[in-house]
Amino acid sequence: MEDKDLDKLYDLIYKLNEEVAELKRRSEEVKQDPDESQMDVVTDQEHVLVDPHSLGEYKNVSLPNGSVLKMRTYPMCVNGRHVINDLSDIVFCSRCGGAICSKHALDIDPPLCKNCIREEVGILSEAEIAVLVAVSKGVPFWRMTKTLKVSRGLVSKSLEKLRSLGFIRLGFPNFLRYETTMDGDNFIRLASFIYDI
Repeated sequence: MEDKDLDKLYDLIYKLNEEVAELKRRSEEVKQDPDESQMDVVTDQEHVLVDPHSLGEYKNVSLPNGSVLKMRTYPMCVNGRHVINDLSDIVFCSRCGGAICSKHALDIDPPLCKNCIREEVGILSEAEIAVLVAVSKGVPFWRMTKTLKVSRGLVSKSLEKLRSLGFIRLGFPNFLRYETTMDGDNFIRLASFIYDI
């Protein structure tokens, strides 16, 4: 799913949650004595909400006319975009708290969803990530421009930024080559969940 589709889905979830909150507010405001006919009114229909930050629950919402609306909330996998039926295999993103099913859980500790990984990886451009990967594979500076098909200036700026972020350092004993640090290797691993590296 693209980010636009994801935004539409989250907007829909947000609107449905607002409607439920509005129904609750209205039902609490109505302070009238229901007569016998209103007390027996119960809707047969169950309304379903999908929420990536919920484990699933039932709620009964009283409407102003005295009827009861049954709401069922199901957890949604933020990586796979589907309803999670088996609650025993859920992990939660350590940043946003979104539910992730075991099928779509990434091998990261602490767990992260793809959106949070995109935000984490977003500090570097694709060209800078390519330079970081080239450094991790031992490609020398002069070959990077030919291999990546970018200008020397872009490679130099990328190396400077990567060094300032602590992702690379000058190699030892050969000070003419760069090597990745542990932070750089961890960043490459995170980026590999989003890009084909």
